[in-house]
Amino acid sequence: MSRITYLIGAGASFNALPIVEKIPERLAGFITEMESDYLRIGVGHYEDLSISGLQEPISEYQNRMIQNLKWLHGESKKNASIDTLAKKLFLKGDSKLVDLKIGLSLFFAFEQIKNEPEPRYDAFFASILDSNLKLPDRLKILSWNYDSQIEISYSGFCDSDDIRLCSQRLGVYTKSDNDPPGAINIFKINGTTGYRPQTEKHHKLFLKTKKATVDLNLAHSLICLVLK
Repeated sequence: MSRITYLIGAGASFNALPIVEKIPERLAGFITEMESDYLRIGVGHYEDLSISGLQEPISEYQNRMIQNLKWLHGESKKNASIDTLAKKLFLKGDSKLVDLKIGLSLFFAFEQIKNEPEPRYDAFFASILDSNLKLPDRLKILSWNYDSQIEISYSGFCDSDDIRLCSQRLGVYTKSDNDPPGAINIFKINGTTGYRPQTEKHHKLFLKTKKATVDLNLAHSLICLVLK
């Protein structure tokens, strides 16, 4: 039986997330939201005891995050694309690459909560999943995209809002993982929007569930996640 590999490229998430040339514009809108009253954490709000060693109000960390986003927005307009900027920082060994990854991950997390998922992924899964809601063994997927649209769309089939669980069930692997989580069915060539603790082998997504509301609690939880 023949084997099939799908290559999912830029624009595959067009209806849910901005394409490269639209990112600066949407990033500016995200910054405006983060600076608005309904997402600003009040001065004096400290993080809970699960994060030790926090010396400043959580509002100060939010201010720094906003400044980082403004830097990212400015640089995104100067370069051909976010990917170009990331590669440039990587080749230079510039520590600002970490700031880029954090800012972009936060941006995509908010965008994917606010917007409906890309409908074409929904149709794609409907045509290829077997009766056990698994990808056929003879089918593999390579994706250039670092968003979570694949996992979010799959959640509609497996009735689980846990995006991380969906990632595991699909066999998603990214270059930031040290070891495959089992069978590799989907490989994200450019990595994924998230983070990998130094003590762990696999990446963690900033976006834990699609069922979230863009509000002060979400802003607080994502900032605290960055601090970890």
